[in-house]
Amino acid sequence: MQITIPWSQYGQLFFANCKDIEVSVFDIVSYTPGIIVAHSNNIKFNAIGLDTAPYAPDKVIEFYNCTECEVKNSAYRANECINVILSSNFTIQNNDLGWSDYGISISSSTDCSIFDNDFENQQIDAIVVSNSEDISLLNNTFFSNRLGIDVYNSRNVLAANNRLDVNIVNAIRSWNNEEFKIYGNSIWGGEKGIVSEYSRNSSISNNQLREISDACISLYGSDNLTVNRNNCGDSEYGIIGGDIKHSVLDNNEFYHTDVGIFIEDSNNCNISRTYSATSLQGIWIVQGYDILVKDNTILNANIGIFSESVSYAGPYESYGVVSSKFINNTCMYGVFGIKIIDSSNCSVENNNLNYNDYGLNFQNVDMISILNNSCLFNNELGIWIQNSINCTFRFNLIQNNTLYGISFENCHNNTLSHNAFLYNNLGGSSQAYDDTGTNFWYNIGLGEGNYWSGWNSGLGAYSIDGPGSAADSFPLDSNPL
Repeated sequence: MQITIPWSQYGQLFFANCKDIEVSVFDIVSYTPGIIVAHSNNIKFNAIGLDTAPYAPDKVIEFYNCTECEVKNSAYRANECINVILSSNFTIQNNDLGWSDYGISISSSTDCSIFDNDFENQQIDAIVVSNSEDISLLNNTFFSNRLGIDVYNSRNVLAANNRLDVNIVNAIRSWNNEEFKIYGNSIWGGEKGIVSEYSRNSSISNNQLREISDACISLYGSDNLTVNRNNCGDSEYGIIGGDIKHSVLDNNEFYHTDVGIFIEDSNNCNISRTYSATSLQGIWIVQGYDILVKDNTILNANIGIFSESVSYAGPYESYGVVSSKFINNTCMYGVFGIKIIDSSNCSVENNNLNYNDYGLNFQNVDMISILNNSCLFNNELGIWIQNSINCTFRFNLIQNNTLYGISFENCHNNTLSHNAFLYNNLGGSSQAYDDTGTNFWYNIGLGEGNYWSGWNSGLGAYSIDGPGSAADSFPLDSNPL
């Protein structure tokens, strides 16, 4: 059955226990809901609009306990444009919704598709989805709304290929959702781009975000997230998060951000294949454990990779990052390549820390393994260790640093062996510095130390600068690397 109502007629429509009806070319003027549909099936609305009268209805169309309904090719201005409750199998397509509190509201519903709609100047949410399942939000355009897409307490939601410009608070927000996929969206402007709070088993992938005043992507209290292949720029933070568990941040790119990635109080997370070209800090981690930082490239940052504690007593007390790994990263052309503070039982392996002011800096760390790294052509020190104990340095290439290849300040019981020191501190008396003399410059069990270019033609111990009168008693005859 099809109903066609001419433009000259106005009024309300009420459908209850109806099916197989199409309404097209219909305008609404009313103080109360324009169209109400309840307990109905296969009701379709096409080209429904509002008259230019000064008062619009509170709700344009409201569905309650309906199935297989459609709203297409319509233009609305109202407090709530389209409201769907306890319904399923919906299509909302190619509508122009603006200057309202809510554009589309979906609650306690399943299997709804919302695509190719335009939203402008919604005062609260352009799209809000709550307590729903199997919802698709595709190819919509949002401009100057308070919040573009707001999803909470829902499952299996897809927000893909939407364009969201200048949305004031958040472009996309996820709160307490399961399996929410945010894919291929373009976001420009606003306070925050994508926010995921207390959500699980979700993904944020292939999104492009620019000129966000706070954070492009914010993650809080979430578990088992995949955040990958996002491109963020011209913002304060690329990705910021706290209390994240069992999550992967992979293959994201950052340009002209103050911080590329910042996470705190998190555990069992992987940060990999990041590319950051012009951030003040590339990757910044505050307190956590079992963090893997691998295969990242950070260029031109004040600090390429930074790990530290905070001033308040957190769950890890005096330690910042515990039982974590920093592997195969490239940090170049910055001030510090890798800087680690207040951490324990970590490994730093196979990193390229070259052409910085300082390649590697530790402060107040314990039981760190430093293996197979290269610290080359740094403007100050290759490796700078302060107030640290029980660390081991093996098979590192430390070459052509302007000052010392390695410097220990107030450090004790650290062991160095099988490292290659080449052409550091040229013109000085030693390539290394130790102010306590309580560190071991050779492997005690093997009686093997390090290789030093220019070592007294292979005779005697190699002297270390500093008041501790330290020395490598067993320098190697050949380069171990």
